[in-house]
Formats: sequence, structure tokens, C-alpha cells
Amino acid sequence: MIQMKVNQTQVQGVLGAYGRQQVNKPKAAEARPTAPAPAEKPSDVVELSPEARELANVQQRLTEVPDVREQRVAELTAKVQSGAYQVPARDVARRILDLGL
Repeated sequence: MIQMKVNQTQVQGVLGAYGRQQVNKPKAAEARPTAPAPAEKPSDVVELSPEARELANVQQRLTEVPDVREQRVAELTAKVQSGAYQVPARDVARRILDLGL
């Protein structure tokens, strides 16, 4: 049995490649008759590793988490508008130095 490890980068690359392809469908008048399918085709089998299954599970759970914590945004917006939001100058300076700006 031949095994192949597939990671997320490879999956995204394949999806991107197929996503960019354009399909040219023949018009009804140009359609060609197709040969009959063989009686039985061998089927492809994909077996995901436990790590790949866990990754898929985590990705699914992440899609259920909101991108923005709306309650926190509302609290900070209210503080900024009321003038109650204060950031110590020392914290701002330290962050600027940490970022190398």
C-alpha cells in the first residue's frame, strides 16, 4: 500500500489551482457522444491521518467563533467616546520600542 502525507499547504495549493481553471462547456450542437463507461472502474481511496482529521475538526470549530468580540468592542467604544479610555504614556512608549518604530 502506498501512503502519502498531505498537509494543509498542499490542499490549499490544489484547491487554488482548480479554482482558477475555467471550464469550457460545449454547446448542445457541438456536444459529442461519449463512449460507454466501462462496467466497473477502480475507485480512488483517500485515508486521512489522525492529525489531518484533527486539523479539519479545529478548522470547523474556528469557523464557529466570531471574528470580533462585539461586547468588548462596544465597551471600548463607549469608553473612548466618554473620554474614560486612558492609556499610560509609558505603555505606549514601551510598545513603540518593542515594535522598533
